[in-house]
Amino acid sequence: MTGEQRKELAKLLGKKDIYPSSDELEHGVILSFDDDTEYFVFDSEDSARQQAKQSMQDLFDDIGIEGWNQDFARNYYTIREGDIRFLVDDMVEAERESLEDEGISEDEMEERLEDMRAEYTKSLEDDPKDFLVNELGFYSEEDFFKQSFVDYDLDRLFEDSIDIDGIGHTLASYDGEELVLDGYYFYRHN
Repeated sequence: MTGEQRKELAKLLGKKDIYPSSDELEHGVILSFDDDTEYFVFDSEDSARQQAKQSMQDLFDDIGIEGWNQDFARNYYTIREGDIRFLVDDMVEAERESLEDEGISEDEMEERLEDMRAEYTKSLEDDPKDFLVNELGFYSEEDFFKQSFVDYDLDRLFEDSIDIDGIGHTLASYDGEELVLDGYYFYRHN
């Protein structure tokens, strides 16, 4: 962004002096003014949205899912396919040991284990938390979400966070507000 464009943006905000050292963001610019205010500025809502998603990713990378309301974030948990297979393998192996003690034939045991494998896989794909917490009692709900196999659909989490709270909630740390002037999107940072 040229110095002249920055001056025009300053005028839109009613500011007189802009520091020439204003920084670039991945999707916009940071404008710093002589009254110690800073604004993130974007030329489109899409650019602001992309920056908000990047800021959320940075927050997630820094502190994890704890950066979100836990009741909200838990709606976005997933378990990767490979982790489902691993969990099913462990459960089936435990069942194998139990069936061996019953003294049934190898063919009958394999048939029963395959049925269990199919049932466990379906249950874990349908509602893993309900299956592991409520049906099997392997974990408390709190402990379930601490397991390494629990992952989060971050794209959906970030999009829904923005849709519910607005872009300003993430980018305008000063007041959470979005200001749109002359096609530009402003978010006060301090």
